[in-house]
Amino acid sequence: MAISREHVRLCCDSTGITVATPSTTIGKSPVRNAATRSDLLAPERLRDLYERQGLDLNQIARMAGCCPATASALLAQTGVPLRGRPTLPSRPDITREWLHREYLLEQRDLTGLARERGVTLHHLTTMAKNLGFPIRIAAGRYNAIGHLDLPGPLSAAMRAVVMTPFALDRLRVITQVPGHATVAAAARAFYGGRSSALRQRIRGIEDAAGFAVIDRAKRPLVPTEQGRAFLHEAAGILRIADDA
Repeated sequence: MAISREHVRLCCDSTGITVATPSTTIGKSPVRNAATRSDLLAPERLRDLYERQGLDLNQIARMAGCCPATASALLAQTGVPLRGRPTLPSRPDITREWLHREYLLEQRDLTGLARERGVTLHHLTTMAKNLGFPIRIAAGRYNAIGHLDLPGPLSAAMRAVVMTPFALDRLRVITQVPGHATVAAAARAFYGGRSSALRQRIRGIEDAAGFAVIDRAKRPLVPTEQGRAFLHEAAGILRIADDA
């Protein structure tokens, strides 16, 4: 069955699905047999890997095809002291207050925050865990416009609408609808003539906002009373995004 890019984007937009993080195990060479595993986990070989070659438990476990806990237990039995967890380098610009505001309050994703601060995702995730912050799953919903320097907090409706990777695209779509005679006319003007797709997109935005944004009974289409304030807020966000 042929599925267009538009169908995939609409599905992702309506369900909140994002691209999953690739598995770190892809491309690894598994241990081919038990004899190889036994050789790698032999006491002297294990000591050599951990102490002299400086490999960590995860690296040894991947080589041997076992879990890190197994490698840790065997090292303890061999009498090899385990290294402590490495401490994160000091970054004065990454504070508890900053991470609390951006990650928990603004609901931004750790990947974007790590890129913004020039650190690895592991660094920021470790810091968040150490601070006791709940870690959202990689494919979870997040505020995709949290990086913008907005003049004030978002309205509740806007916050719900932008909790998707397609936030700015959503706002660009909904702000272009008023003024057209019908949704079909709007689709012909800026949505490639896909009126059913545009209707579905508008419904998704309105469902997230919790109210009708577009009054479909009026000709031409106009925003509802609540929709007028929402579109004004959306237009302000788009101006800031375009200038960023």
